[in-house]
Amino acid sequence: MTTRSVRSYARSFDGGAPSRVIEIHADELTAHRLQAPGRIRSRDVAHLYTRQYHPHVETLALPPHTVRAAEAPAALQRHGGDTYLSLRAAVSAWWARTEPSEREALSGRRGGDVGRFLLAARRRGSIATHRPAREAEGPILTVPVGTLGYLRQVGHFLPSAVLLNTHFFLFDPSELDSPFAAVGDPVGMLATCGRIRVPPILPRATLLRSGAGWTVARLGADDLEIDLPDGTTVRPGATGGPDLAYRGQGGGEHAPAVDAALQVLLQGRSATVVGSGDALAVPHGAILMSWRSPPSAGLLRALLARPTVGYRVPSIPDLVTAVQAGPRLLADGDVVVNEASFAHERFRTLGMRHGTAPLVFPADHDRSRAARVGIGVTRTNSLVIVAVQGTSSSSGTGPDRPTGCTLGELAEALAEAGAVDALNCDGGGSAQVFHGAGALLASSDTRTVGGTLFDRPVPVAACVS
Repeated sequence: MTTRSVRSYARSFDGGAPSRVIEIHADELTAHRLQAPGRIRSRDVAHLYTRQYHPHVETLALPPHTVRAAEAPAALQRHGGDTYLSLRAAVSAWWARTEPSEREALSGRRGGDVGRFLLAARRRGSIATHRPAREAEGPILTVPVGTLGYLRQVGHFLPSAVLLNTHFFLFDPSELDSPFAAVGDPVGMLATCGRIRVPPILPRATLLRSGAGWTVARLGADDLEIDLPDGTTVRPGATGGPDLAYRGQGGGEHAPAVDAALQVLLQGRSATVVGSGDALAVPHGAILMSWRSPPSAGLLRALLARPTVGYRVPSIPDLVTAVQAGPRLLADGDVVVNEASFAHERFRTLGMRHGTAPLVFPADHDRSRAARVGIGVTRTNSLVIVAVQGTSSSSGTGPDRPTGCTLGELAEALAEAGAVDALNCDGGGSAQVFHGAGALLASSDTRTVGGTLFDRPVPVAACVS
């Protein structure tokens, strides 16, 4: 990969204080799911809400109806008004309800599959943490924290790279309305080295690289095939297969309430929850598979032993790289940001009740100005990236602060830079561009915690080197 050029200039989009604009022309881009050393600790993201979070005591935030209180009273713990369920107690209670012959078939010796299930869940970050509050500390809010990282930290190890964030991720408290949601969970397709790491859910704009080169298209869950660990394949709408549910499907935010014989909640490539009964609340960016009739014992055994799945897009068999955010900005040279585009990609607009994260996204093309990042594809099939300095919902505005640009103005700036197809990436406080550890465009959302200044942590690093 070779960076062809990095250009910085000042431009005022609203007649006020000029914004710094970073324009990058490149041939290649790779994306990496950030994983801080040892997984980022709760206290390191305390500045997101300016609260203090406490580690220790492993729990998994399962909804009470997954394992009923009457069946596992010792598993339920209440802290600060929230109900948590011990991961080990939850699995034990579920295990106790299975038939002896099924337990023997699933566990083998010494409950090995359950042990591997617990270990995999811990590694996936499915475990929330809390510490009982001391009197002096007052109430504690426990929030599961997914894998986040700092672009500046990545830049220390890649001094010649240009780094930026691409993905939306769960951040606002309103987006953490499912017990399986975690701060930092990315929302949008992510594929690296030919493997889909995070599946597309809603049909949002996606930057793709395949054998045909770079392109921008809309991909959603209906474009997927899901390979299960027992060797079977799930196709959306296939007769006799599981029902798929996700945010924004059919105008609803949750899976339909069905008495399922088996439910599997997919977050990324991980089967986070395996259970049965009433439908689970589906977090943003996840897929719930529900079998109305019992599937094979082999599938359940495989899910416990190796709770990972694979994804394919049959229409793009040679997919190499994909990053997804949205909305789409340019299509064949034309600006395509409008109300129809927002509705199609399930960004919340006035009058819409349903959608998926980001729920606080101002869905307009000509009014809201903010820090922005966009990626486009030129007619010669190279990439152009435009990042604009500006504000975020958490940084506020001031008379001497650059406000950034609208989505329409970002689309025009990309077209001026040579793009014919383009998409918007996560902006606001997440808009940041680093050359090595040096900020070409610093986050507008920084906080000081314990005397240390933090950038906003992000889930994905897109790298041009």
